[in-house]
Amino acid sequence: MRKLFIKTLSFAVSFALNQLSAQISSSNTKNPHFENLTAIFTAVATPSGGTWSISGGNDASLVEINSTSGAISFKQAPDFENPSDNGSNNVYEFNISYAQGGSTNNQSITVTVVNVYEIDNECPKITKRNNGNLSSNSFIPPYGAHNLLYTKSTGSLEMEYP
Repeated sequence: MRKLFIKTLSFAVSFALNQLSAQISSSNTKNPHFENLTAIFTAVATPSGGTWSISGGNDASLVEINSTSGAISFKQAPDFENPSDNGSNNVYEFNISYAQGGSTNNQSITVTVVNVYEIDNECPKITKRNNGNLSSNSFIPPYGAHNLLYTKSTGSLEMEYP
């Protein structure tokens, strides 16, 4: 009779998932950003499919981010002449976060708002042309409601600056 020997082997298999950590690859500054515009920029990160959020900073309450697309915008368009940022210097500072697959990455963002010259109150006004003779020139209407003056011959203009 043959004897059958049975030996039990025990072993453990271990493996680790090679998980990519969330990485924000977009710039941390937006300079210049023209006043009166709400859209700032769209943040970019890898791997895709994560969730975006505003995570703090001095001016966090003034901005928002689309949690899926990463599009960052001001809640209300900034006005250069009346800054609403902390410090009132037209430099808006906030933090964004990107979470994906159990990993989170944070980035500080700085947006510097610059002035745009508005026609009504910052561009020069023509107060007198050709020594007051208004009939010697023709008007060329530009975009908007303001008229530009066009002089066919020599003449003079008096301008008033705000």
